[in-house]
Amino acid sequence: MNRESHRSAGIVLFRDGDQRSFLLLRSALTRRPVWEFPKGAIEAGETHL
Repeated sequence: MNRESHRSAGIVLFRDGDQRSFLLLRSALTRRPVWEFPKGAIEAGETHL
């Protein structure tokens, strides 16, 4: 099986304080359920850190 791979990037923001906290996840469209953080492709001029 030949799997195509690509690099993507995402960020998780956290604020320490009395504010409400949210965790965003999305379901990947795969055979098995996969929950992951939303992320996107690295665009020209950006780095992956």
